[in-house]
This record gives sequence, structure tokens and C-alpha cells, in this order.
Amino acid sequence: CFMAMNYICGETVKDIIQRDGPFEPDEALHILQQVSEALHYAWSEGGLVHRDVKPENMMINDEGIVKLTDLGLAIPQDEWKEGMKISGSPSYMSPEQFTGKKLDCRSDIYSLGVSLYQMLSGELPFKGETLRTVAQQHFNDMPPPLHKLNPKVSPKLSRLVIKMMAKKPENRFQDMDDLLHHIW
Repeated sequence: CFMAMNYICGETVKDIIQRDGPFEPDEALHILQQVSEALHYAWSEGGLVHRDVKPENMMINDEGIVKLTDLGLAIPQDEWKEGMKISGSPSYMSPEQFTGKKLDCRSDIYSLGVSLYQMLSGELPFKGETLRTVAQQHFNDMPPPLHKLNPKVSPKLSRLVIKMMAKKPENRFQDMDDLLHHIW
């Protein structure tokens, strides 16, 4: 078996953050919009939950178009089964992803919120030496407000990120349409 995909001439969002530091807010929102549109398509067309949204899986090609990559952990929601293996990158996983609960697009919204936080601050909101420490932070801690870490980030944009990263799915944007409406 093998997987074939388009060649993308460009670099990952993570590489850009590491090289240049945080993105300007407008540029980060432009990236967020394009990734949200890709996730909207995956969810509305196939009920797919990506489960590994992070800056390493966002590539910007030479024309400035953002591509969401690595659907290796994606799963159609209707194929989820009790007791399935927990998958994802711990720094970006939603609280419900850690518990093995059935996921929907709100889990990807959480991961996208963590990614946006990193794009705007240059760092992850939760850090720890162990998986357990990072998981506990996802469940219990609120990250420092973005507008205090980066004065270019407005309080309104900071609130958008906090809503995306709400601990309970019912407190986040309920779908990609809702999120895209707020981005626009």
C-alpha cells in the first residue's frame, strides 16, 4: 500500500514560526480561514475529523495558498467505535480527544485554536515534561491571554482563540460555518 498526494512547493507554518517568529494577526487569520475552509469541506463532504490539526500539517505554497496535509489520522465520524486507540499530537489535542470520546468538528476547532495561539505568540499554550502534564493543562488550565503576550493581537482576536479552545465542546464554535462567520 502507498499514499500519493500532490507535491507542495512551500513550507510549513511551523517552519515559518520557528524561522520568523509569530505571524502578523491579519496573516494568521488568512491562514486560519483557509484551513477552516479545508476542514469545513472534509466535515461536510465526508464527516471526517482530521484529529491532527497543527502548524506542521499546514503548508503554504509559493503562491501563498495554504494546504492542510496529513490526513493519516483522519476518521469518518460514523466509523468511530468505543475503545478506539487515542490518536493525535498531545500539544494540540482537544480534551475529549484525550479521553477517547466520540469526536466531531469541534475537536478540530480546538486544535486549530491551539495552532492559531502558536501562530500569534510563537509558542504553545500548554507545555510540560510528560504527556500527563500536558493533558492536565488541556483539561484544567487557561493559557495566558494572547493580547498580553503579543500587543499586536486585539482583545477581540484573543477572545476568538479562547472560544476555539474552550474546554467543553459545547462552549466552542459549533461548526466550521460558525467559525468562518466569526473569522470573516
